[in-house]
Amino acid sequence: MNKFERVAGEKATGKLKERVRKHVDDAMRRSQLVADADLDTFTADLSGRKFTAVVPKGVKLKSAIVVTEEGVDQVGLGAEFEVPTDTVSAQAAGHSAGTGLPRVAGACRTLWFDNPTSGASDDQVYDCYEKFKKSNSEYIYNRYSKMTVGQTEAAIRREVQEFTIRFREAKGYSRITGGPYNYGPLPSSLECNNAKFSYGGLEIPLVGCGGIQNLAGGSYYQTGTKYLGHETSQKYIDSYARYTSNGTTPVWSDYVWVTMSSCGWIPFTPCINGLNKWEESYTDGLWYR
Repeated sequence: MNKFERVAGEKATGKLKERVRKHVDDAMRRSQLVADADLDTFTADLSGRKFTAVVPKGVKLKSAIVVTEEGVDQVGLGAEFEVPTDTVSAQAAGHSAGTGLPRVAGACRTLWFDNPTSGASDDQVYDCYEKFKKSNSEYIYNRYSKMTVGQTEAAIRREVQEFTIRFREAKGYSRITGGPYNYGPLPSSLECNNAKFSYGGLEIPLVGCGGIQNLAGGSYYQTGTKYLGHETSQKYIDSYARYTSNGTTPVWSDYVWVTMSSCGWIPFTPCINGLNKWEESYTDGLWYR
C-alpha cells in the first residue's frame, strides 16, 4: 500500500506550489475564479515515478499503482479517486464550457505523471466534467480534457499516440433509464464542422475533431472519445451525451487514458516503434465494478 501525502493547496511549497498555481492559471484562463484554498494536492512515489494530483477540496485519493513489463519500457500508471459528484463548491468547480441550461455539478482536476524519458518534464492532463439539467428526467453530461506533452531535449521526440476519455453511470447508482443519446462529437458531423454542440438551449463549444473516434456503447450507458495520432505538444478532446433518468439526478464516473511514446527525432517523422512506450490512466472511485 502506497502512502499518499495530502497537502492543502494554500500550504503547498516549492514544485507542488507551482503545480497548484498552474491549475489555478488554467482555470482563470477559462474565466473561473479558483483560489489555492479551494484545492487539495496528493503526491506519491510509485515504483520510482512521481504522481501528483491537484483536485477540488473534498476529493480523496484512494489508490494509485505503477506496473512495468519486464524487458519493455512500458509503464501503466493508474489512480483511483473518491469524487463528490453531486455537489462541488462554486469556487472549486472549474469553468463552465456549456451555456444555456442550469449546471448542477462540475469540477476540474490536473494530473501530472512523470515519465521515463531522460531530461523530459512531466506530462499533464487538465480534465473537467459538467452536468446540465434540462428537466427532472433529462440531463446532459459533458467532458473536456487537455493533454500537454512534457518537453525534452531536441534529439528526442515525445508524442501522444492515444488519448481517451470515457464516462458511464457510477458504481452504486441506478438512476439512468436511457442513453447515451445525441452523443458526440462524431467525425465530419455538423457539430464538428460548426465547432459546437447544441440541444434544448444548451451550447457546448468543441475544440477540434481531428483524429478522434466516438466510443458510445458498452455497459452502464457508457460513451467517450478516443484520439489516435502522433501529437507532440497539446491535444484537446471533448465528449458529451444526453441521458434520461428516473426523476433523480444521475451520477457519472470518469476515466482518462493516455499512451505516450518516444523516439529519436527525425523531422516530420512520427514514432513507429513499439518499445519506448508507456501508458498513464486516471479513474475516479466509482468507475470499476
